[in-house]
Amino acid sequence: MTSMLACFMPLQSIMTMDRAEFTRLAEPHRDVCRLVDLEGMSYKAAAAHLGCPVGTAMSRLHRARKQLRSALGAYAYANDRFGPPRRYTPPP
Repeated sequence: MTSMLACFMPLQSIMTMDRAEFTRLAEPHRDVCRLVDLEGMSYKAAAAHLGCPVGTAMSRLHRARKQLRSALGAYAYANDRFGPPRRYTPPP
């Protein structure tokens, strides 16, 4: 299963780019992101490990990914990797 993080930037680049971005996440968000995206656990297994409902784990993961996307997009833009960060606009 491919992680969400690996879809937009190689995992090694994330970890070597700036570990501070990952550590800036709130602890509950960082924990679920580590379990699902870095260790490959399922949502259900991560929720059981953390002792929270699956929906809560999914919500935390969504917020963590959103924060990382924003930080990595700003990093890429500041270092001339890509154009300006874009907001997602759903199709009509």
